[in-house]
Amino acid sequence: MKNGLMYQILGLSLALSLLTETVVAKDKIYKRVNEDGSIEFTDQPSNDTSAVEVAPTQTFTAPATPPPTKTTIDQSTDVDTEAKPSLGYSQLKILSPSNEANITSSPGNVNVSLAIQPSLRDGDQLQLLVDNLIVGEAQASLQFNLQHLSPGAHSLHAQVIGKQGEVLHSSAPIRFYLHRPSLLRSPR
Repeated sequence: MKNGLMYQILGLSLALSLLTETVVAKDKIYKRVNEDGSIEFTDQPSNDTSAVEVAPTQTFTAPATPPPTKTTIDQSTDVDTEAKPSLGYSQLKILSPSNEANITSSPGNVNVSLAIQPSLRDGDQLQLLVDNLIVGEAQASLQFNLQHLSPGAHSLHAQVIGKQGEVLHSSAPIRFYLHRPSLLRSPR
């Protein structure tokens, strides 16, 4: 019995895929119910088939995608007014996570994205501070992956570190809340 049902489902799936191709070609579709109750679809009319009304395929044409651009910082946002002198950097901003974000991560991982104006100079690096403690190595990449953070509220800010280890510029701090999923809580 299970094999018969499986063959019917397989046949129906094949028929539907053929229907999709046939609809695109705008051909007629015919249906036949066999003596054993199985259903066949065909593009050949006969005395024991009936025409199937098929709705037109819905299509969508996406607008052209603009070429990629460098990440810029919204000029209307505030920057930490207590930041150290920039020595050539006008802005350093945490793009992700957003301020007051709620993040659910089972292992406690958080991806951080930064934007800086102008671009990072040779020899300068970026450093993250979580809860005012340096996390990981300074790097030239604008993407960080924080791992194994404990659940709860965390503050985050970034710094540009110069060749001699001096802080050249700081971002405004943000706060985010890390949650771990629980089997004890039912979904809402």
